Amino acid sequence: MKQWQIFLMAGLFLAVCNSLGDAEAASPVTLETDIDSANVLEGDYITATLTLTNTNAEFRKQEVYLVINWPTNISWATQFVDTNGDLLEDNMLSLGKHEETTIWLQIFCYDVCEAGDTNTFQVYGRT
Repeated sequence: MKQWQIFLMAGLFLAVCNSLGDAEAASPVTLETDIDSANVLEGDYITATLTLTNTNAEFRKQEVYLVINWPTNISWATQFVDTNGDLLEDNMLSLGKHEETTIWLQIFCYDVCEAGDTNTFQVYGRT
């Protein structure tokens, strides 16, 4: 193999390796809530207010897919709704440049929830 071909292959290898590390480390969208713990009666529900803020100025909009994680592996019924009470389709919303929006997370204590039960959940927003 000729020397220039080796240098070309080495250069392409370095270019590919360097491009793999160019992903952004932090999302420009933040998520805040008004509560970090609550009591819910059996057969009832609670509502947490979630505020999502997009600080990105580069892209016209950011689509955010909301995910609930239950570390206890006991999932209670939940739903994300907008401030009009309408369900978020596919748990997805869009935020424009420097936009902020408020949604509600409703957590229901029905079938798998009884008096005295405790549970933990986490909400993630994937952009």
